[in-house]
Amino acid sequence: MDNSLLIAIVGIFIPSIIAILVAAFSYYFNEKSKRRFEEYKRKEDRYHALIRNLQGFKSPIEEEKITEFLDQANLCWLYCPDEVIYKLNAFLDAFNVNEDIRSKQEKRMKISEKG
Repeated sequence: MDNSLLIAIVGIFIPSIIAILVAAFSYYFNEKSKRRFEEYKRKEDRYHALIRNLQGFKSPIEEEKITEFLDQANLCWLYCPDEVIYKLNAFLDAFNVNEDIRSKQEKRMKISEKG
């Protein structure tokens, strides 16, 4: 095999391989960035829903908003850090959330798990 042919082959394949690797890395990091942004949006949506439903804890107590708050708090288990979950539980304990509301919610969850 002639050296000039070998140099030509290497000159074609090496840049092609480098271009493919660069494209693969770019795609990977772009997708990773998209996933992080989507996760951030999900967390933000949960926090907005929690804040909206906090009004249920003021006088007069609105059971419907508290129930929605508890539903959102349960969804926070999926996306929020443990620190947020601990603080949510402490908040609920501090307000002595009506056990009837919690038990109604637990019953609904059990029914939805069976269905």
